[in-house]
Amino acid sequence: MNDRSIYQVDDAFTQDLCERIIAQADTVRLLDDGPVQHNRELNRLEDCISLLDNPNMTDLVEPIEQQLQPHWEAYQQMFPVLKLAQFDHKLLKYNHAPRYGGIQFWHCEQRSGAEHVASRAAVWMVYLNDVELGGETEFLYQQLRIQAKAGRLVIFPATYTHTHRSAPVWDERKDVVTGVFNFKFLEG
Repeated sequence: MNDRSIYQVDDAFTQDLCERIIAQADTVRLLDDGPVQHNRELNRLEDCISLLDNPNMTDLVEPIEQQLQPHWEAYQQMFPVLKLAQFDHKLLKYNHAPRYGGIQFWHCEQRSGAEHVASRAAVWMVYLNDVELGGETEFLYQQLRIQAKAGRLVIFPATYTHTHRSAPVWDERKDVVTGVFNFKFLEG
């Protein structure tokens, strides 16, 4: 099924930036320096690092946003109604899935709860490394699987129509940087 709302482009991020993000995150994970969330529960095996909250990762925010911005603008061109709203980032994180890891349960990014979760409009993710066996992002209703390839960017709606999960990573690691575009609430 061809779903235009799932935007995907290869080489959106340079190989150099992908490698730099992985190297810095590996150092932070190794030193357990700053807030590193270790998720070790059923159907979820990953380490998460907030790039906005970890002082050892904040220098990556600007180059990530610079490489992301033209693609967000292209996505808004595809859906002009998005140009009527204002957006901000409330989430920018690095995820590391070791062998057999990943978020393997079906979920969507927009759900009830805190305002920053309920106001999510679109999700973006960039694969930082190639994964040959497993590790695809699977979209339930679109019957689509996107293979992890270094530099590949995917943008899609945050709502239930784009329920997704990660297929298990079988023989290697999977590294992604991901975030959401939140609708900005305006006063008045």
